[in-house]
Amino acid sequence: MRPILSSIALPAFALSSLVPLAAAQSRHAIAFHLGRNDALPREATLGGLSYTSWAGILGVRASGALALGRVDRTVSNTDGTLKITAWTADADVILSPFRWHSPAVTAGLRPFALGGIGGHGARYPDGDRASVATLSYGWGVAWHLSRALAFEGTARRRTLLQKEIDLPPGFANDWEYRVGVAIEFGGRRQAARPARRRREPVRDDRRDDRHDRERDDARAGDRRAPVLAVPGRMPGVSVSAARVIETANRYEGIRYSYGGASPTRGFDCSGFVQYVFARHGVDLPRTARQIAEMGDAISMNRDDLREGDLLFFAGNGTRIDHVAIYLGDDQIIHSTASGGGVRVERLTSPRGEWFERRMVTARRVVGDGRARVRPLDRVEQEADSLDPPDKAPPPGR
Repeated sequence: MRPILSSIALPAFALSSLVPLAAAQSRHAIAFHLGRNDALPREATLGGLSYTSWAGILGVRASGALALGRVDRTVSNTDGTLKITAWTADADVILSPFRWHSPAVTAGLRPFALGGIGGHGARYPDGDRASVATLSYGWGVAWHLSRALAFEGTARRRTLLQKEIDLPPGFANDWEYRVGVAIEFGGRRQAARPARRRREPVRDDRRDDRHDRERDDARAGDRRAPVLAVPGRMPGVSVSAARVIETANRYEGIRYSYGGASPTRGFDCSGFVQYVFARHGVDLPRTARQIAEMGDAISMNRDDLREGDLLFFAGNGTRIDHVAIYLGDDQIIHSTASGGGVRVERLTSPRGEWFERRMVTARRVVGDGRARVRPLDRVEQEADSLDPPDKAPPPGR
């Protein structure tokens, strides 16, 4: 029997080194896969598991697979029972640039490249075993049916680390192919933030009365013109995201109105956002598509979003036609036709996931206590075409 400790020590060390790194990442996946490894001395179908931890477009993956079969009755296998006839183990780094984009933009397809170190082994018909360490590289594609479920296929080229003269018979540099189903989870929790007032699930008549008074005050305040920034002087505007959120929450419950941009006449999605930021001296264009050109582009990853960021959606998967303000903790506030007006949505709810699947970009227009938008010229202040009403499913009763 050939010793196998030396050939698997390096892959085992690499796998163990991934544990603390994986624990710090934001999105995780467990996949069940079947594969064929042409680099082994005997043909076998291997089934196994992989664990992947993603941080944006980069991921680390630990995977392993086994094949079972019967070998000839020998001194080492006198009972003729099933034995492990082949195995693989790998630690890989994965690059998937399309994870920056919403699945709605890429039709759910996310190609990726991978490379890493590992090992594989086999049992010969006479019962003897052998294993070797390998370097490997390859590529694949994941087809996401939803945020939590995806089909995945990979092709991996294995290159042996041992010199050819030391190789067990039958091992070679060749390809391995896998197909499987992946289940993704995590990545939604935010880092701890200062506590802010939220709606209580238990009805409180005094709170409802206070909210009605605040909404009436907001309507009365609309009779005064909002404080708009003067074109050409935008860089001097000082504003905090917390104050923007406080203002946005005051208008919760105001009705939806196509083309509306005030509490008394109602809001459409971009009219609401423009009005809220205008009350803090931040001048934004009129439509969602125009606003998406303002501020700084940021990742749509939950860990990168902050309160006050703007999220943009494309109802048909391509053209931006809806905008919302991010509240933190997976919540947005927006004026929505399907929801009847200004309301808070949780992106993890069935209705919220409709919007999340159509999210195409995110922008930061307020940060570090100042506006991050450039001054608008007169042409940019004019609406090109109003945002159409969204077609999300109605809120659950």
